Amino acid sequence: MVGPALALVVVAAVWGVTFTVVDSSVVAIRPADLVVWRFGLEAVLLYLIPSAGARLDRALRLRSVWLGVLLGTGFLLQTFALTATDAIQSGFLTSVLVLLAPMLALVLFREKVSRTAWLAVIISAAGVAALSLNRPNFGIGEVLTLAAALSWSLHLVLLSRWARPEQALPLARVQILVVALMGLAALASDALISGRHMGLTIPSDGEQWHSIAFLAVLSTAGAMVLLSWAQARVRVIKVAVILTLEPAVGAVTAVIAGSPLTGRIVVG
Repeated sequence: MVGPALALVVVAAVWGVTFTVVDSSVVAIRPADLVVWRFGLEAVLLYLIPSAGARLDRALRLRSVWLGVLLGTGFLLQTFALTATDAIQSGFLTSVLVLLAPMLALVLFREKVSRTAWLAVIISAAGVAALSLNRPNFGIGEVLTLAAALSWSLHLVLLSRWARPEQALPLARVQILVVALMGLAALASDALISGRHMGLTIPSDGEQWHSIAFLAVLSTAGAMVLLSWAQARVRVIKVAVILTLEPAVGAVTAVIAGSPLTGRIVVG
């Protein structure tokens, strides 16, 4: 299982960097616009790649749509949350999925968790808790981030149950397309509520385009294919524990970008 585990480590590392990239991007680009650019470009990219795997049957295609809804809900909530909280806090709170995922697996599918796995969960959760105490006050940004973590936890559990290794690419395609459409729906809703003309914000400089390219190609397209492939081979509890590398990488990236490094972050 070294291959799938290593793939999940790569996903966690890339997603850890993503927190800082998104946090800086939402200053200039509206959250829904960022989701549309990120997932729209990724959908185009994935549909241009020839697929050698088996095609999705009707049942799995429908399940992929539901997975996309959960994924999109999480990304929209987190992107909006980053307008009201910082990258380090967002990364830490997102990792409560290490607690939520095994609980959901137990409740929904009666999936047993070994003592060793629970020990790993407890140690990971302790680290996440220490990191989360970086900022004591909870506001709307933190609440939205926790809601995103719940949505992603359910996504992890269901993806582990439904994914098939040979269908990683088509499974990722459907999910990403759904998320892109959800971003467009969010833009339309905002225009309807505010009375403004619905328009997609165009990135204004090279730095913004570089951020979007990173988000679309590496942190979404590449990461989602790896995630779909790896989760077909690894139990959800192990996936959740490995993905707690994400906030650690996010913290390092945020500190490099200028956030203060505290003793509590180091301990966490």
